[in-house]
Amino acid sequence: MKTFKNVSNLNEMTPKELDKHGFYRGFPCLHGHVIRDKKEHWCYHCIKKIRSNVCGFDISYLDALYRSKYEQLFSLIQVGSFKEHWYLNTDKKRLTFPSHRSFNSSKQCDNISIHKLMYQLAWGDVGNLTVTRICGDKNCMNPLHLASPWNRFAYPKEIHPMEAQIKPEKLLQSFYVPKELILESQYKNTIQHPLEVPEELPAYHQDE
Repeated sequence: MKTFKNVSNLNEMTPKELDKHGFYRGFPCLHGHVIRDKKEHWCYHCIKKIRSNVCGFDISYLDALYRSKYEQLFSLIQVGSFKEHWYLNTDKKRLTFPSHRSFNSSKQCDNISIHKLMYQLAWGDVGNLTVTRICGDKNCMNPLHLASPWNRFAYPKEIHPMEAQIKPEKLLQSFYVPKELILESQYKNTIQHPLEVPEELPAYHQDE
């Protein structure tokens, strides 16, 4: 598992100061954060969330660049319980979405596997790192069955509600209340992850 180092006041740093810490200001992640790792391009704030071992999302609070595309993505997925595999209602395996590469692209899109898109929605933006399944089913899209090098040895301890529909009242709320405060209050209302954790966790196999 990778080692993560907390760095305070990254958002206030100059480009030169960020560079000394190994970061830069790049294309926004799903939550609108722009501080990224220079080498692997993951979002600093997303990795903090992943390292907390908490999984969940609300599409209404995503950055506007991603919101409608993720709502469309969910229409392609058979969503089951947290214990079940989730499968695609399409033969497509990859979709064009914004990514860290969009910073230098006029098209602002990238060809990304759907299981990585699902991971980044529920967990966080991991840049150019790989995402794999820990359930053994190569077609599964359940984000609780997906892992990256940042959390590959553990199932999530907690999950937030996974809200896949855009709701106008939440969009309106985000105009008056900082998104960080909305998400913070939402994160306090968690439920225990219902999957039984096996005695031996599955091996991590890099498949993308």
